[in-house]
Amino acid sequence: MYRILTLEAKKKMELSKRHYVDSKRIDIFQNAEIIRTLVREHLGLELTGEQILAHMYRIKNYHYSNNRKISEEEEKVRKYLIAKGYNIETSLNWLKATLLPEELKEKLANKELSMHQSFRVKKNLDDRRKANIGLEIIELGKEIVDELVTNLRN
Repeated sequence: MYRILTLEAKKKMELSKRHYVDSKRIDIFQNAEIIRTLVREHLGLELTGEQILAHMYRIKNYHYSNNRKISEEEEKVRKYLIAKGYNIETSLNWLKATLLPEELKEKLANKELSMHQSFRVKKNLDDRRKANIGLEIIELGKEIVDELVTNLRN
């Protein structure tokens, strides 16, 4: 069974191939900047990195599950990214990579870590930081209780 491709299908394949090759040549952070400018242009707002990430999460959830409603502007962004050959989840990961700490960004840019590994390292660092804060709160609570007990005895 041979399938004859229409002219439109051939153009889409060429565009997809070209985009794939071009995206491999450009590093993650350049791709993220391209996505960021596309989102800003289509939403018409000056957004921070975390706000753009929130919009992209909504677009991703809508794109893959259709359970959520998104605004018209977000739908335009989704359609535009798809038309340009960008994968929604990959675009989201590129934007997440821009919010990593500098040392992880360097390792990611030098290909010492994969994107997935760098996200795990960041999560571990955040978990450790939160655990340390929790331990400090417990220690402060113990000191306060000890002070109250000694004041009540005197």
